[in-house]
Amino acid sequence: MRLYRLIFPAAVVQAIVLGLPSHAAAQDVDAFPGWNLAYTVPPGWYVRQAVGRVRVLASNTQRGAIFVAPGLYESVEDALSSMRSFSRLANMSKTPTEGPIDTTLAGLPATLASFTARSQHGGQVSTRVAGLFTPHRTGIVILGVATPNDFPDIQKTVEAMAATVTAGPPDVDAAAVAALVGQWIRYRDGRPPSTDPEYDRERSVENTIEFEEGDRFVWKSSIYLAAEARGREDDPTTTAGESDRGTYTVIGTVLVLKGEVGQRAVAISLEGNRLEMEGAVYYRRR
Repeated sequence: MRLYRLIFPAAVVQAIVLGLPSHAAAQDVDAFPGWNLAYTVPPGWYVRQAVGRVRVLASNTQRGAIFVAPGLYESVEDALSSMRSFSRLANMSKTPTEGPIDTTLAGLPATLASFTARSQHGGQVSTRVAGLFTPHRTGIVILGVATPNDFPDIQKTVEAMAATVTAGPPDVDAAAVAALVGQWIRYRDGRPPSTDPEYDRERSVENTIEFEEGDRFVWKSSIYLAAEARGREDDPTTTAGESDRGTYTVIGTVLVLKGEVGQRAVAISLEGNRLEMEGAVYYRRR
């Protein structure tokens, strides 16, 4: 299991240029439970899809799409990481056309930026990004995507949405953060540890995650672990994403990992020495 699977379905990416189908009337306000972040949905727009912590908005009146995501965003670089993830999934090469520009929106420090991107099929799209940062070490990114002809409208819509954002402190589960401290292992066979330590040492490991006091984490895949065992952490067979480290927290029932290769939020279930996330089960090693 790759810890940082991208979160935008290919069908949604294709719909960006082609336009999304019409739907029922828009909601007034869309909120992110646990994050205590919310925004007003623009007239004529609606939440078409929710994928993890990401909302995908479509319109009855405008072409294009808008993506909205909360996160542990404290800086411009944090906010633009979501843009890079989207670009990788869509196989698009992007070129900055404006910004980043520091400003204030909804009473919060904010950054605005624009990009032009070209897909692997040669199609061109333009994007407008608004990132807002709260005093609670959280933030929200609003990313609008449209064809160059439709870009002026999507730019106005993104900025109008950003001006409606409301923010409160997130619901951090401090008890869950503390309970995660330790090393967790996922065996390739999916079974729990045995009573025979020698047997377990011979079993194939898929991933390990170590949560440290002070809200730090280290994640390693089986490929990285194999290279590490050979004393070659920089082995050419390993790639970026085979290991990661950074900070973590638990907001509501969601584990948020903010690492060197991106940011990931996954629902978890924690019962004693058993941790489940995304259908995978990890067991406490120590």
